[in-house]
Amino acid sequence: AFCAKADTWSTAGYLADCLRAENQQLKLLDEFVLTSGRAKIISLWPESKVCRDESVSDNDKSQVILIEFAERKILLCSDIERFAQEKILQKYPEIKADVVVMPHHGSTSNLIDGFVEKIGGGILITSCSRTRYEAAYQSPTGATVFYTPVDGAVTVKITTDGTITTASFVRQP
Repeated sequence: AFCAKADTWSTAGYLADCLRAENQQLKLLDEFVLTSGRAKIISLWPESKVCRDESVSDNDKSQVILIEFAERKILLCSDIERFAQEKILQKYPEIKADVVVMPHHGSTSNLIDGFVEKIGGGILITSCSRTRYEAAYQSPTGATVFYTPVDGAVTVKITTDGTITTASFVRQP
């Protein structure tokens, strides 16, 4: 199935088609929390009712995860667009993160005003193509920003005392 040509444009649609062909159903996960020692992984989004709503785009149904360790937080925004960003800020008005993997490839056309500033990420990671790099989000707050077409793979390490270090595959310190 992984090498078959998709008749559907979206990954979610292709997955749904494959599951249907095998007479299987997609199981919706509600919010969950996984804890191991001092680390916690929290699923913030999507809500199961949103997943059932066909008027909501596949992107806005993308999983958003908050990772907590040593009193530091990393927010993984996946491919969410404006709808999900607004809902997340409504549901979690006090949400903060030290590191943010930017939503929707850092696209400014799908980013609500103040989303990143509200979350307060001092380190931003944008996974985008070289052709979209010029139009990707540029931080007005002086955050450290990594762009995968420039920096390559980005590593974030949090030590037990909460110190955050970052490294880029391409741009070495």
